[in-house]
Amino acid sequence: MSKRIKKSESTKFVKELSTYIKSIGGVIRVENDYPLIFDLNTIAGNLVITLYDDNLHTFTMFTKFDNPDRAKKIVSCNSFSGKFNLHLGVIDVDIAIEAAKKHLELTKS
Repeated sequence: MSKRIKKSESTKFVKELSTYIKSIGGVIRVENDYPLIFDLNTIAGNLVITLYDDNLHTFTMFTKFDNPDRAKKIVSCNSFSGKFNLHLGVIDVDIAIEAAKKHLELTKS
């Protein structure tokens, strides 16, 4: 059987990332909604960030720029869709959180 992420680790990943995203200017679209969806103004335009707390096999932060043409000139994202997702395997939750923060730092001025 493959290794799985514990529910408590998935919840911690989402909770700590949500706090971090808000601390760097992210605005949640709808409070107390699932999944959590944020808008973050970046050097490459608006970045939509979606977090689910039901990660089983990967810690995932779904992200997508509203304007792929602008974003692809600044960061390495999907040039057609603007996707800038982060998928991490079953690793230590604290390492996953730090990796996600570093991923978002790529979009800061």
